[in-house]
Amino acid sequence: MLNALASVMLLTPLTVDITTAELSDTVRVSLDSVVVTAKLNTSGMRASDFGAARLDMSLIDALPQILGNSDPVHYAQMLPGVQTNGELRSGLNVQGFDNQHTQFSVRGVPLYGVAHLMGIFSAFNPSHYSGMVLEKTPVKASSPSRLGGNLDMQISEEPSDSANGTLSVGIMSSQGTLRIPIKERTQLTISGRGSYLNLLYGPLLRIDDDTQVKYGFFDANATLLHHINDRHSIMANFYMGQDKGGVYGSGYQNDVNVRWGNHLASVQWMYEGREGWQTKHVVYNTRYYNRMYMDFPDIHASLPSSIMDFGYKGEATYRGLSFGADFTYHIIQPQDPHVQSSYNVVATPQEEVHSRELSLWADYTRHLGDKVILSGGVRYILYNVLGNTYHAADQSVRINYRPADNLSLSLGYALRHQTLFQTGMSSVGLPCEFWLSSGGTVGAPQWGHGPVVSAALSLLGGSYRLSLDAYYKWLHHQIEYQGNYLSFINSIYSLDDALLHGNGRNYGMSVMLTKCTGRLTGWVSYSLGRALRTYDCPKLSGTFPANHERIHEMNAVLTWKASKRWSFGATFVLASGTPFTAPEAFYLLNGRILSQYADHNANRLPAYIRLDLSANCQLGSLSRRWKHFVNISLYNATARHNALFYSIGVSDDARFRYQRIYFMPFPLPSISYTVKF
Repeated sequence: MLNALASVMLLTPLTVDITTAELSDTVRVSLDSVVVTAKLNTSGMRASDFGAARLDMSLIDALPQILGNSDPVHYAQMLPGVQTNGELRSGLNVQGFDNQHTQFSVRGVPLYGVAHLMGIFSAFNPSHYSGMVLEKTPVKASSPSRLGGNLDMQISEEPSDSANGTLSVGIMSSQGTLRIPIKERTQLTISGRGSYLNLLYGPLLRIDDDTQVKYGFFDANATLLHHINDRHSIMANFYMGQDKGGVYGSGYQNDVNVRWGNHLASVQWMYEGREGWQTKHVVYNTRYYNRMYMDFPDIHASLPSSIMDFGYKGEATYRGLSFGADFTYHIIQPQDPHVQSSYNVVATPQEEVHSRELSLWADYTRHLGDKVILSGGVRYILYNVLGNTYHAADQSVRINYRPADNLSLSLGYALRHQTLFQTGMSSVGLPCEFWLSSGGTVGAPQWGHGPVVSAALSLLGGSYRLSLDAYYKWLHHQIEYQGNYLSFINSIYSLDDALLHGNGRNYGMSVMLTKCTGRLTGWVSYSLGRALRTYDCPKLSGTFPANHERIHEMNAVLTWKASKRWSFGATFVLASGTPFTAPEAFYLLNGRILSQYADHNANRLPAYIRLDLSANCQLGSLSRRWKHFVNISLYNATARHNALFYSIGVSDDARFRYQRIYFMPFPLPSISYTVKF
């Protein structure tokens, strides 16, 4: 790799013919050796055109942990153009898009509901994966049918020569991965992770004086890789995870119990043909469900919902041409409230929806000389649901121009449709968001389009990389959920009444400086962006900032390899506060608080600031193959009081109380012990 600080020695003698212009003669010179030097790219993050980024799992090992866990999605939030959600807000808001517009996948297979610990970290066990790729914008026809980004977890296709693994023990959970070669061409990889959070952190898991949180989770992965021969290989992947939690509050005399889980199973066949032919086929099943139960005085309510897919993906590549087909059978159970009380029973069943989605796509890339690359693609979507059929033809085009070896300029445009919607009462940790299909109450699929511009400049021989991204996106057929738990506890539930329909705009830019070589690597980035939503209906009319909008954000991620044994890491976030709708009056009716709210999203939380630090020490070798490490991390090192939201309550003296709610407003230390062999 010529981006490296390395020396390549040609140890055999080399003969070179040199022609002199003055004498028009040739002199033959024999060299004993030749040394070629270049700078090694030691950064664990590699960026490409249009803001796509690949993070190696080795980078995550060196960065600060939270509660003894390293999380890929947590560090994806540190990339430019990706809004920091903050604690208890799961998902990724990429270039102003909602969480629903970003797909999470494992080797291209979608996985729904990837949040653990109510959004603090994800369901992806980093030791099971080789890397992570985040595409911020769908500039290829092969990209999934989503308006926003795609985060795909990578698994190596090369089996290990010998058994190896990782075991990590932290103060809230433990995790392990074992890779077992089976004969020469086959490998089995298994991983597991489980928590014991309540044993040590129970007294600390309080949102306020009246509210206690209890929580636990587990997940498991298995991958079987088999190379049939040099051209054919098969990979089978399995994942399963489950979370159980509860929020118990004495202020309202209410208890909330939640349980959610997901699974994924896939089988992929890969073929490497002659003259550049490549094909991939995968069949899969993926499912996510959540169950939420709430108990108030004389009232019991439940909110089940789920989504399950059966699918096939096939693609072929021949030189500059790629084409393929995707088929998905969706089974969607929207939020289905059931309420029981001493004086009535409210049942407003939401029917399970079955739909079929077929996509046919093709991408073509052509080199126009040495400096220009032109690419374009078409994706045709056929969606059938509830007796209705929707058609859409998505287009994408991009051009890349390299005026110099160290400079790349890119311009792209994409039109995308998305047939699935996600909405819900809250994005603050609890799994009360649910999926909806196009058709019926929701209407036609949502769609968006717009350009993206990128530039990248390599500096000082590849030691630094400066990149810039700018985008403008128009969004159509957007929805927002305006209901809360009182809307189905006190009245007949109507999903149609709870949804707002409108359009939107996302626009902004981001700049990032990356240190690629040396002992100190990492990046510093700044993002400026707006995410606006426009509604024209009796409930709400006008243009408002989206719930997740952070206008300004600065991120820094640094790792320093101090010695063979010691390395250090740091992450820093400075971001604008997110919008919220503040109440302007309170009423007490039959012991319940009723609120009258001001303008929609007219207020903002204070700025979000967080510094995390870590130190990693290799303790030595337990044997020739066994090594062990310790990671010491400090989350929120400056003890910043970052507000999650505002809470309304009644104090002991029967007065209304309206206050900011913080989660862990103090430095949170953690330690983990890792063994690798």
